[in-house]
Amino acid sequence: MRLLELAALGGFVLACAAIGRAIWSRAVAQRAAPDATWAPYHRFEGSCRRVYVRRGHELEPVGEVAAGDDDYDERFLLLMARARERAAVLNSER
Repeated sequence: MRLLELAALGGFVLACAAIGRAIWSRAVAQRAAPDATWAPYHRFEGSCRRVYVRRGHELEPVGEVAAGDDDYDERFLLLMARARERAAVLNSER
């Protein structure tokens, strides 16, 4: 009976080690290879909001809209729609 308990404990420890190794290798692989897909992105810069398409740290400008514009919301939504379209085109080129 004692031998059976030791075998079960050893199997449990080995399974936990294998799961830990898989989690660790997946985390390292994700850090090494940045996300390769393009996605719409926006940020405030000064008194305007700039819209980009980005992949990792690489940015491609789409446009900008000033915070004081009368049609701010409409222009921002239009720029984000363009950014989504551009991201789809860039992702399909891969």
